[in-house]
Amino acid sequence: MILRATRPWMSLTLALGLAFAASASAQTYTVVDLGSLGTLDTFAFSVSDSTRIAGYSYVYLGPGLGYTRHGFLWQNGTMLDLGLLPGGTYSWATDINEAGQMSGHADNGSVDGHPILVKDGIMQDLLWPVAHGGEARGINDLTQIAGYSVDSSYLIHAAFWSQSTGYQDLTALTYAAQGMAEDLNNHTQVIGWSLSAPCGGPNGLQSSRATMWENPGTGWVATDLGTLGSDCFSDAFGINQAGHVVGNSGAFITTAALWQKSASGAWTITSLGSLGSGGTSTAYRINNREQIVGESQSAAWGDYHAILWQCGSMIDLNTRIPAGSGWVLNAATGINDLGEIVGYGKLNGGNYRGFLLKPSTTACCGLTAVAVGVPVGEEEGVPVRNP
Repeated sequence: MILRATRPWMSLTLALGLAFAASASAQTYTVVDLGSLGTLDTFAFSVSDSTRIAGYSYVYLGPGLGYTRHGFLWQNGTMLDLGLLPGGTYSWATDINEAGQMSGHADNGSVDGHPILVKDGIMQDLLWPVAHGGEARGINDLTQIAGYSVDSSYLIHAAFWSQSTGYQDLTALTYAAQGMAEDLNNHTQVIGWSLSAPCGGPNGLQSSRATMWENPGTGWVATDLGTLGSDCFSDAFGINQAGHVVGNSGAFITTAALWQKSASGAWTITSLGSLGSGGTSTAYRINNREQIVGESQSAAWGDYHAILWQCGSMIDLNTRIPAGSGWVLNAATGINDLGEIVGYGKLNGGNYRGFLLKPSTTACCGLTAVAVGVPVGEEEGVPVRNP
């Protein structure tokens, strides 16, 4: 299974100048091959508004030694190897914020991996209580991190970390037996999944449900976001600054889903559909213009294609890149507010390669994004953008 991570600086980020624009023709994309740290597979997971990209690439260790993974930072056409923890053998990056800080996972020579923060160009072990591993999955502009840890009984605990609070076990502080935090926004709304009541009655399987954790100042509260129809299972993977959440619903066949809070305060869930009848789909990230990216099978048991949902429509991104490019885009895993998309696919039938899709226009659904300079703070308490 593919796992889906310098000195403080001021960055150009996106303020949403939502002005009506003339309808644009079908948006197209140019494809940038991110390269690799060798000649093997590369996977990209997250892109900032300054087009910095986080992911990992396989590295060949030599005859008889096999391969390992190294996290990378891609910027300005160059892939930078993030290296390893002291004594470690692998690393990867899962998310990146506007200060260029990254969350991820690495080992320190032990059997199990550790959640990491890459800050000021240095990889640091966050020292969570991880008897059997853990990972930092998402990072926001306040250097707050969402992830998970695995205890000595192999139970999974949703986790939150900040510079002021350190590690907090969201699973222990709320209602669930187990859980995993996947992402969070600048309002410290954390999303992921928690184990809920058994599906189908007391003798059924305990089901994982999409969950939001929030702390209004009186302690952490977990909310079950629900499922599509009679589904027992759901999972949340991405959240934007408006608190809109994306993920999937279902078990062996999943359907991409969008959760939004209504004016009455109740959560509503919308099916985003899939490319083919009987095919599975998942939404991974949503930006502040409500553009959603993910993957979908072309048909039941068919190939996976990278997908963009916008303006109420689902788009196979393979239909929006130059014909004859040699690319098959399998999954779109991240999108920034300029509409730039990252993910992974296969080029000329070879290994998996990370890609960056650059849109032909910033217009989206009759709206245009305008990039302006906005200060971004890396420490908690520093004002950050709040579209």
